[in-house]
Amino acid sequence: MMTAAVRKMIISKKELLSNQVTINQSSQPQTSNPQSFQQSGKYPIDEIERIQSLKEKREETEYFIKQNIEYDLYESFFADIEDNSNERGKITYVASMSEFDMILEIIVNAICTEKKTIRIGKEDKCQYVVESRYKKLETKHIEYALKCLMLNTKDIKNPISYLQTVLYNASFTCDFVESNELKNIDPALFISEQFHNEEFKEKHYEHTAFRPTKRNDW
Repeated sequence: MMTAAVRKMIISKKELLSNQVTINQSSQPQTSNPQSFQQSGKYPIDEIERIQSLKEKREETEYFIKQNIEYDLYESFFADIEDNSNERGKITYVASMSEFDMILEIIVNAICTEKKTIRIGKEDKCQYVVESRYKKLETKHIEYALKCLMLNTKDIKNPISYLQTVLYNASFTCDFVESNELKNIDPALFISEQFHNEEFKEKHYEHTAFRPTKRNDW
């Protein structure tokens, strides 16, 4: 039969163990999860929404730009040819798919950045102005930018910055350069007939699709 002294000792031990458990539980670091924070109003919901919004904008922008620059055609081309460095200019000025992806990345980054300005050349341009220009870029503008990069013999210290500037100006300069190159190939096609004097005819009519090559037909 349990004596009163023994019973009292057992009760004291239980109380001691109970107190130790309580102390240990209270001393353990409180773990948390996003949901508990969210419910308490301490979780940065606005920041999560901002990040999610940026992610969605980037995905939509990337898809839009890929359509504009015919990304799938380059994927097909480089599926068979990994490196086009030695053949640039024959079919495309793009050396590799990684180079084309770099151009895509530059465009998407500029459109999706939260910066107010973007450095173009030696000027800080408003981001929305750069975005507007970049959204107008097509395949021929990308080819033009990479052609400029290939033909540039100067030391380019910052290729990304250089391409940002070339791409920004491409929508304006590309068509002009293209027209100028064609004009140099066949001036009679691009210079109004009223300026075709005898000297002009003598110089260009032998090599043009604009006029018959026979002198009697001039």
